[in-house]
Amino acid sequence: MFQGPKPSFGKSVEVDLSGTNSFCLLVPSVGCDDRVNKLLAVVKSVGYPRVFADNWKGNDPCASWLGINCSPGGNITVVNFQEVGLTGCISPDFAAIKLLQKLLLAGNNLSGMIPDELKDLPILVELDVSDNQLYGRVPEFKQSVKVRTERNVDIEKDGPSTTPVSPAGGRKGGDGVDGGGGGKTGLVVGLVVGGLVVVAGLLGVWVLYTRKRKRASGVHPRHSTSDKYIVTCL
Repeated sequence: MFQGPKPSFGKSVEVDLSGTNSFCLLVPSVGCDDRVNKLLAVVKSVGYPRVFADNWKGNDPCASWLGINCSPGGNITVVNFQEVGLTGCISPDFAAIKLLQKLLLAGNNLSGMIPDELKDLPILVELDVSDNQLYGRVPEFKQSVKVRTERNVDIEKDGPSTTPVSPAGGRKGGDGVDGGGGGKTGLVVGLVVGGLVVVAGLLGVWVLYTRKRKRASGVHPRHSTSDKYIVTCL
């Protein structure tokens, strides 16, 4: 699933680059379109997700690439990476896409801070980073920019919280309240129940073992119609 320019090796090197690689061009050592380079730069900070390598084919990002919208003139105007499972940081290299109007990154697992470089995008009108795990100060964007940072529990804080968060970026618990207390209670209950099950199992083994020894020694317990035996299944 390699992307970018196709490399060129010396004649002494046996090379097999067939299969599922997604090089921008088939000709080795020929550089990719500048727009392709910029997009590969921004996905570097999120680990070059396979979802993009599967979809980003060829050397023209305006040719129906996943999450990319362009103007009639071929300029990238919208980057929409909402709810695609991204982890990592928001790349400051987004600022290199000068005619970007909308940057939509909501509903992922992005951490770190919002890069200051994004506020310098000249025609940006919307930045949506809601439902992530971001922290720190929000850069001072122009008043014309709609900035959404909801449900980043540590936004405007100096660092990330130690409170567990769900994959969507919200706190665990159905109403958004920290669910840590409920988790501890569940752990204690689980340990108690597990201990009782183990004790019951050991008791059952001991009873069976005792009966077996008595039978082996010729001593048989006297039974009555009121005798009851409890079998525990684990």
